[in-house]
Amino acid sequence: MISQVPNNVTTKSSPSYPAWVTDELLRGYYDTEWGVPVTDERGLFEALSLEAFQVGLSWRTILARREAFRRAFEGFDPERVASFNEQDVARLLEDEGIIRNERKIRAVISNAKLTLRMRELAAASDSFPAEGIPLPLIASSSAPNEAGRTEPPQAEVSRTVRRRGRTLSIEELERMRERTLPDGTRVPGGLPAWLWSFAPNETIAPRTLEEIPTDTVESAVLAKSFKALGGVFLGPVTAYALMCAVGMVDAHLLDSHRRGCSGLFN
Repeated sequence: MISQVPNNVTTKSSPSYPAWVTDELLRGYYDTEWGVPVTDERGLFEALSLEAFQVGLSWRTILARREAFRRAFEGFDPERVASFNEQDVARLLEDEGIIRNERKIRAVISNAKLTLRMRELAAASDSFPAEGIPLPLIASSSAPNEAGRTEPPQAEVSRTVRRRGRTLSIEELERMRERTLPDGTRVPGGLPAWLWSFAPNETIAPRTLEEIPTDTVESAVLAKSFKALGGVFLGPVTAYALMCAVGMVDAHLLDSHRRGCSGLFN
């Protein structure tokens, strides 16, 4: 589930909202969710999916339809969404409660499948040494031994793993390992750990909305890496919006009553 407000939230006598918070729906979201760390797989997959649907639209448009999205995509359970077929796509295209964009719908299904693959890789890599990945995850190529005979390298350890015709580096696999945030929060392996591996060590300190960037070096690297893994519909701008929404960055203005709500930055 999406995380709720932590106990160490900053409190001020008079709430201060940014200009994009224009009504009760957005105020409720801003006061209880935006910028609060989300670390579970389902919650992050939902956030990733909704940010994809938001491309070209306002966040309010998506937020007003969030419950309909949850019903349509079966609670954004990655396993359920990954199993969607053409009948499900047709069903979603007829659902007036959501954004009926076929490219975005198919992107969510594709990203659900990637989420499951990342989960599997993380589960398998938990027992792997830092020096490399054992052969069951390596492309089944053979290599000549010292005598010149070709044998399957069953006992070898490689520094790379093949996935969909490309090589997955140890660094990429390390990003998928379970990790712990500075406040002690455990981030499960797979998509959650991978996303949080791109969190900056320091957050921004904006006094005005104009001082909040639309993208950063971290969001650009995240987007590029996601695409390399097979992910879709996540560019640098969307990636940064995701990072702000799930608490990887504290984008609250310095005078906001919500500044510091993530509990991760001094």
